[in-house]
Amino acid sequence: MVDSWEASQSTYQQTLAVLCRIKNCLCKERLLSEDSLKLMLVCSSDVLQSFSIPGVWIPEQVNIEVVDELVSNQISSTRVRDCISRGLSIKYLTADEVIDYIRDNHLYLKSNEDKWEAACYAAQL
Repeated sequence: MVDSWEASQSTYQQTLAVLCRIKNCLCKERLLSEDSLKLMLVCSSDVLQSFSIPGVWIPEQVNIEVVDELVSNQISSTRVRDCISRGLSIKYLTADEVIDYIRDNHLYLKSNEDKWEAACYAAQL
């Protein structure tokens, strides 16, 4: 499921506050019991690096569990955004539905519409 609350806020929301809100909503609506729910942030290495920046995260609440990749693919959200901004194809980097959503909402553009059109055309191939 997707919760649009964070995106609709006018200012940055701390990740912990967002996770707590999601947990409270799920428990309040009785979709899950509080005892059976453990929220975790799944992130890539670029977010993981921010754990070492003082004041960004609460140290007592950072418990890192490393998950090894079974198949190394070098695909990341940062790479997808970079490809789009350069007008490169993302056809095999993510699902077609995600590509459609990104295209329809003109996400991750840094320069002009021509690059996006080039990326969209390349994604069709």
